[in-house]
Amino acid sequence: MPSKKPQSLSPLEVEIKRWVRDLSGDIVRTKIMALDYVLDGGIRTGRILEIFGPEQSGKTTVMLHIAKAFLESRKGRVVYIDTEHALDERWAKLNGLDLSDERVVLIQPSSTNEALTIAERLCRYPEVSLIVLDSLPALALEEELQAEDYHSVQPGLLARAFNRTLRILTSALPQNQSVFVFSNQLRSSMSPYGAAETTPGGRMKNYSASYRLEIRKKDWIGTKQNATGIVSTIRAVKNKCGQPYRSAEVFITSQGLDLARSNFEMLVMLGLIQRNGSYYTLNGKSMRKEDLTAYMLEHADELYAKFLEALEAMNREGVEGDTQEIAEDQE
Repeated sequence: MPSKKPQSLSPLEVEIKRWVRDLSGDIVRTKIMALDYVLDGGIRTGRILEIFGPEQSGKTTVMLHIAKAFLESRKGRVVYIDTEHALDERWAKLNGLDLSDERVVLIQPSSTNEALTIAERLCRYPEVSLIVLDSLPALALEEELQAEDYHSVQPGLLARAFNRTLRILTSALPQNQSVFVFSNQLRSSMSPYGAAETTPGGRMKNYSASYRLEIRKKDWIGTKQNATGIVSTIRAVKNKCGQPYRSAEVFITSQGLDLARSNFEMLVMLGLIQRNGSYYTLNGKSMRKEDLTAYMLEHADELYAKFLEALEAMNREGVEGDTQEIAEDQE
């Protein structure tokens, strides 16, 4: 039989094929169940993530664990831009990030402009999988450093500089499947209307960021006078890649983020662990809390897989419930 001739593409299909690119990204799991629950499974590559909140709420701690997750799951390098000049090597190591690792690059710039320039240039390299900026408004702009007096500096300089960086990042990150994470601080709003607090950097960041996480200290671990740590609530103010407005709690002690306790509370919330007095039931086994902690460490991967299954089931139920409500409204 004569072979079939390959069908030639139409001029329109040729033009479309020229411009269409496959920019679908992977998902990086942080293995912190509370954080992955808020992110609806993890962080999609090619995206921008903002973490904001008051001081001493756990922003840097969470970003250190995100950096650790990228080192474990991806081959690229992690660039940590420490604009606060306050990153402690011991604290970073307690949270899983070894600054002596050759794949970790720690940069402490002298101005905000320098920090943004570094992010703009390094985001173009596919060898860089994650860029962390901690934090956005910590340093002065070059215009402020060179100004003779405070009143000669124009307002809105940080927003204009960061807007340019965001436009470059939005274009470059999906092509290299890398991620940009930055922390932000809170400021009192000057307007008598609306929210009492705002974040520096202009409004464009609210549109450019696929994830916006708010983290706040909820309570002390122990008493306030003899506290051994804090309980912080993470809430997804925005999530373009999954279910938004979810919140969960993480436990942070002097030894870093308490992964075992944070994951335990999430498994209890999802119903994978049942409490029966002083005993706990997991996978059909009843045990005391000290035995449960050892069991969770031994079966960490298995429990995380069950957590993802429960999360997917929750999402399916939510979609089915919404579809049913729409059908009832149409009737």
